[in-house]
Amino acid sequence: MLRGWSNVEIAEGLELSGATVKSHVHNLMGKLHLRNRIDVITTAYRTGLARPRAAGPPVAPRRGRQPDLAHVSTPQ
Repeated sequence: MLRGWSNVEIAEGLELSGATVKSHVHNLMGKLHLRNRIDVITTAYRTGLARPRAAGPPVAPRRGRQPDLAHVSTPQ
């Protein structure tokens, strides 16, 4: 989501179905009481779950390729 990928693009990158990704996104937003994907991204940055990476155009995943998660860091 941080790269602006749609549910379908996320699903392709992770080799999941679009319905599975949609369900996970919906559940995440519900549990965190977030209204939209922007709220999810803002919360990820604010809580330290993700850090901004160098500027550049969003990269769409290619079928069968794992997404680049280098920009996502786990809290220490």
